[in-house]
Amino acid sequence: MAKNQQDEFSLIEKYFQPLTRGHEAARALLDDVALVEDLIITNDMLIAGVHFLPEDDLALVARKALRVNISDLTAKGAKAFGYFLSIAWPFNISETDMARFVEGLRLDGDYYDLALLGGDTTRHRKADAPLTISVTMLGHAGGARVPSRSGAQAGDYLYVTGVIGDAGLGLKVLQGQLSLDAQAQLALMGNYYLPSPPVALVAAIGQYARASLDISDGLLADAAHLAKASQMDINFHADKMPFSSAAKLWLSEQPDQQAALMSLLSGGDDYQTLLAIAPQDALEIEALAQKAEIKLTRIGEAQKPKANPAIRLWSDKGQEIPISQSGYQHF
Repeated sequence: MAKNQQDEFSLIEKYFQPLTRGHEAARALLDDVALVEDLIITNDMLIAGVHFLPEDDLALVARKALRVNISDLTAKGAKAFGYFLSIAWPFNISETDMARFVEGLRLDGDYYDLALLGGDTTRHRKADAPLTISVTMLGHAGGARVPSRSGAQAGDYLYVTGVIGDAGLGLKVLQGQLSLDAQAQLALMGNYYLPSPPVALVAAIGQYARASLDISDGLLADAAHLAKASQMDINFHADKMPFSSAAKLWLSEQPDQQAALMSLLSGGDDYQTLLAIAPQDALEIEALAQKAEIKLTRIGEAQKPKANPAIRLWSDKGQEIPISQSGYQHF
């Protein structure tokens, strides 16, 4: 990061938060969605060379563009129903490439029952300008509440859906930085290209989550947002983390286990959901997740802080593991 350059969230707080004029729909720009009457709205942008590789199959890029927004809504207990798409094509885009992108939209539109509602399309005038995609997605609440990042309470259990770290490893495979057996590599790349937000758990999230957010920039980085918003310490247990068999294999082969663990917990692109659940609701949401066939793992708990809210990672022997990195930085 360049000297004197602020991070994404400092810039939002300094420059953009005042523009909300205190409107309650904006949630002070501290959440991943806005609430407008009975609509829940989110927006994400993807840029070639930043959020996906320029050589990636455009059908997969289109599907991922939808899924990262679905992930935001899912974490708020909302079911997506439609989206607006704005896209700036590269200067030399072919109609064949455009058709491939649209095919990806069609596939996931059918899969998630999504309608394209509008948007804008244009083309860059410079030959080296990247494909730029912006999706604004709309949904309806699936439960009794729309959990924010600020509702966690002392004693709450912290759960995460799915597995953590696969997408980051998948990117390493695609960049030629990692080589495992063919089956493991396919699984990792699949999680990078096509994340699977826990949409079947939407109603349960809306009913039981005191606080929640999606994991996009890395578990540790996103958990820090929850800790700050809720003014709670977050204690995670390293031995409870849900890693896939491929990730466990990779981890077991690393000479620096602590650095490898940090890599898995900060890799980003997981698009799973982190939930704060009251202890009395734990058995109920676990049962609902099992019924919905969603992997749900208890990985920690919230605790009243003695000073500034912090994330702490503990070994199975009760020793604190230093956190040397947190996650993806947008600036």
